[in-house]
Amino acid sequence: MEIPTNESHDDEDDHDDDHHGHHHHGHHYDLESFLYHKVALGIGDCFHFFIYPSGLISNSISLMVMTMKHNKQLTTCVFMSIIAVSDNLVLVRGVVDWLLEDYFPEAWNSGMCKADIFVHHCLAGFNAYTIVLMTFDKFCAIIYPHKSLVFTRKKIFLSTIVNVVTQIVLYFPLLFAAGFDPDDHHFCVKYKHELTNMTVYSVLSIGFYPTIPVAALFVMNISIIRAIFKRKVTTTANVKKRKVQERQITIMLLLVSVIFVVLLLPFQLVDSSFVGHDEAGAASALEAARTFFIFNTSYYLSMLNYAINFYLYLLSGSKFRNDLRMLFGCRKRDLSVHHDQSQSQGSSLHNSHAPTSSRHTQRKTEQSNVD
Repeated sequence: MEIPTNESHDDEDDHDDDHHGHHHHGHHYDLESFLYHKVALGIGDCFHFFIYPSGLISNSISLMVMTMKHNKQLTTCVFMSIIAVSDNLVLVRGVVDWLLEDYFPEAWNSGMCKADIFVHHCLAGFNAYTIVLMTFDKFCAIIYPHKSLVFTRKKIFLSTIVNVVTQIVLYFPLLFAAGFDPDDHHFCVKYKHELTNMTVYSVLSIGFYPTIPVAALFVMNISIIRAIFKRKVTTTANVKKRKVQERQITIMLLLVSVIFVVLLLPFQLVDSSFVGHDEAGAASALEAARTFFIFNTSYYLSMLNYAINFYLYLLSGSKFRNDLRMLFGCRKRDLSVHHDQSQSQGSSLHNSHAPTSSRHTQRKTEQSNVD
């Protein structure tokens, strides 16, 4: 993965200015190149100043909702809590990356480049496979409801540990393979050009992420959707209510996994076919600007994955919206329930005291009669 920076943009602009006026049609191409760069960098600034901070806040709110007492028992909510944490870690890494490149360039060295590539791929892979595990849990619950394949809290914990260890082992070679592009030290690349023996590893890593997660999500989501539409409608009120809530959670999960694939694929396709920066520099300024625009746009589109889940939850389920209202103190439903319970307790208490009072009256009557 190459990391485009403002510095590389400035250098290319200087390069364009040096040659400005040497060609008869230079003005047209320079203007178009300039616009491509400005739009690409504007998208980056939008993420740095708005999307990343709002994503950190919204993911934190999602985490608070998913860890509410009545949600802790739901395995889907446990998975979504893990996803909220990993999303925030990805966004924090993005903020640190931006601050180092733009405001502390002296600290942006080869070691930081290697660490950045390694951490980004570990977090992205962990996030993807957590979504796969969450979808697999729902897949088993819907397709094989009578078998003990569903996740428990213990199974979720163990699978999360395995997921973390797997990502670290898989991407550990990047600590040696990644670094600055030898032809342009503004670009941090996954594989330095002199490491030609990384071809097999590159193919394996692409197979592990994103090929397997995308394929698994596609197959399981199709199966879940088909199973939902084939289900018979239940008439019992309690069962119907439970099915509605379950369907809302399922729709929420499906929406998260589908949007994940849609936002991820463009960058993965661009990244896997991205030509080295030295070749892009040797091409025309317009072609280099287009490449920069496509790469930058697809990269930030994939980063949107880690800031959008809160809004998907809001759109897809009333349960999440109700829990959100409860979280911020709008506990009308809880208060009314508590009021009803207190009334019922009070009435039962009154009824329990009524016989005693009547017996006491009866004794007084009998006593007066005796007198």
